[in-house]
Amino acid sequence: MPTPVASCCGVIATFNVDHKSNKALHGYLANIAEMAPYLPTVIILDNLLGEERKRRREGRRRDRERREEEREREEAEEEREREEEREERRRDRERGRRRDRAREGRR
Repeated sequence: MPTPVASCCGVIATFNVDHKSNKALHGYLANIAEMAPYLPTVIILDNLLGEERKRRREGRRRDRERREEEREREEAEEEREREEEREERRRDRERGRRRDRAREGRR
């Protein structure tokens, strides 16, 4: 639980919020009504948005990685298809050559 800091205007409770202290903060805020005589005048939640930004940044990084992996898979698939087409054209040319040789042999 935070240690309230006394000031001339009342009590100030300051929290530096991160993923480790989130449960403690949640518990403090949930039980704040029980502390009626000691309620802080001001509650400062420092770094609250910082953690959210970190989570969003991490989510965007994972999304970029997934898109990159998908793009690599698509490129690999396209390359396999191009290779199959090249191989099919090579087989067709070879069949045509055999057919031409067979025709020449009949003449």
